[in-house]
Amino acid sequence: MERLRKEKMLDAVHDITIGYAQNIVQAEMDMAVGNFPREIHFHIVRYPIATLPSEEEDLRNWCEQRWKEKEDLLEEFYKRKQFPNVKNVEIGMSYRLKIAYTASIIFYTIGSLLYMWVIFTTYWGDRKSVV
Repeated sequence: MERLRKEKMLDAVHDITIGYAQNIVQAEMDMAVGNFPREIHFHIVRYPIATLPSEEEDLRNWCEQRWKEKEDLLEEFYKRKQFPNVKNVEIGMSYRLKIAYTASIIFYTIGSLLYMWVIFTTYWGDRKSVV
């Protein structure tokens, strides 16, 4: 952090908390079977670099405090299904985005199957059965 400040490579830290109101995805297999989140909520707070503590220990404490706040925020979110004191903005998925999303899933599935077929035929395809 000190180096980023010194070289002026960082002007702010963004604290982003993501909440899923339903259909919490735990693994890729969930998405493979169609279990996609129906709603995704973001809570974003921007902290200008000048407002962050400059001492390492103070910065560590600041980060720990943000984690505690984040846990409280998520606990409240899962009770109410929305972040408290936040203006909600609904963004729907456009038709073009749905097409792209579906195409990427199809491409990923076909690509994975093709890759497994190549591996299978390469490894087991040349073997002769011994009877």
